[in-house]
Amino acid sequence: YLPTILELSLLTLKTPVAQTVSEIIEFLSTNPSQQTVLDFHGTMRFQERVNRLLELNRAGMISEAELKELDEFLLLEQSITALKISLQKKQKTS
Repeated sequence: YLPTILELSLLTLKTPVAQTVSEIIEFLSTNPSQQTVLDFHGTMRFQERVNRLLELNRAGMISEAELKELDEFLLLEQSITALKISLQKKQKTS
């Protein structure tokens, strides 16, 4: 139920982050192994979009909507990093 609940709660997002979150939820709902999660990287579309937003931000040409989108992407990336750190700690203690 958790993937469905999370996906429904994201319906209010108006940015491309919602699509990326849906992709991650779909990935996690397949019950991947710890190593598969540790090896996970965002899609090329995700990486290209984040890089583009970072470039706009550095150039001082980012709009308010794009800045919000960048913040959401970075929060998502921080969450994935926290998950990976947690899994690495579990692997070390096993």
